[in-house]
Amino acid sequence: MEFVNASYLYGLFGLVIPIAIHLWSKKEGKVIQVGSLKYIPEFETKQSKSVKLNELPLLIVRCLVLSLFCLLMAELLTVKKASNTNAIVLIEPSLLQDTRVKNALDTLQMEKRLLSKGLSFIEDQNESFETVPIWDVFDEVSKLPADTVYILTTVTENDLRGKRPATNKVVHWLPIESLENEEYTHRSFSNGYDLVATSNAISTKYQWSQRASEVSNQVENWDTLKIDIVYDLEFEKELKYFQSALATISEIAKRPIIINDITLNKYQNSSSDWLIWLSKEPPSAQQAGNILSYREDILKPILSNTNGHFYLNNRITHDNFIAEDFIGQLFEIIIPITSDTKEQRQVPIEMVKLNQSDIEIGATNKATADWLWLVFIGLFLFERFYSMKRKQ
Repeated sequence: MEFVNASYLYGLFGLVIPIAIHLWSKKEGKVIQVGSLKYIPEFETKQSKSVKLNELPLLIVRCLVLSLFCLLMAELLTVKKASNTNAIVLIEPSLLQDTRVKNALDTLQMEKRLLSKGLSFIEDQNESFETVPIWDVFDEVSKLPADTVYILTTVTENDLRGKRPATNKVVHWLPIESLENEEYTHRSFSNGYDLVATSNAISTKYQWSQRASEVSNQVENWDTLKIDIVYDLEFEKELKYFQSALATISEIAKRPIIINDITLNKYQNSSSDWLIWLSKEPPSAQQAGNILSYREDILKPILSNTNGHFYLNNRITHDNFIAEDFIGQLFEIIIPITSDTKEQRQVPIEMVKLNQSDIEIGATNKATADWLWLVFIGLFLFERFYSMKRKQ
């Protein structure tokens, strides 16, 4: 038995409430009018020590209403019965030249297709095909004439960009790890250096390399970065932390950074690349360019980006400087990182589990829910009418 929103089943604990109410409530005594008590004999009254449920039929109706409501909100699903017993293998086109994959495909006695747009048969691999991100082909995967799909892929982070889809197929991922490191130039800069990446299934590492020849790809500007730090005297400690962090960034990025620190009362608008504003007073509205200003918000990380506005949310201490990786966060703000579309680092297979892989939400569930809602409304109206009649 499967539910979409199983957490609503905790509402069944609410059945204790109507039961407790009916246990504690006392039935009103019947009033009989008599003319005189003179001839009525006296009897000893006996008080019952047993606990009795009052208005048992009404209690049952109320429990049914609450239970049915919880089940409807949890949404019971119908598990799809297998209509096809065969399975299909989908292979990432880039793996067709891998000897391990070739040997495996020779032994598999099932239908084989390419994990590309159109899901063409592997026998048609000589034809042109369009490689797309894995999630983009799952609309076509859901239409395949099989209940089970095996996917041979490298499962890299770049393959899994976008919204994770839902499917009515049982999907088994068969990750293939790259045996060799791939080395490539990730970015080239005008200072004569390249950022060279070495990537494999486990990790991607980057290192600087001095360029020996001209490059055909686009060269990024890597001129001197000018940064003004405007500060109040009470922010002198933060000034030193920023100076230290920027010096480290300059050394790591091999990009010259000129830091101009100015007290608040001496500052005038300038044409710097960045303005770091260390004051409780807001920066001038006329200030152009990139601004990182102080705004106290202890619930946020030490540095944040809100709609293109950068903020220092807390005063800098030795502890949060290290614990929150202040240098790393400032690096990403001052020198944005470009995504690497060639890296081979793989995603753990447990991270690619799809939604509702073996459950089909079809017309049967919807029809069942419709008439159960009618039953619920009928029971609820009956409970209201009956409780008013019984004055409960």
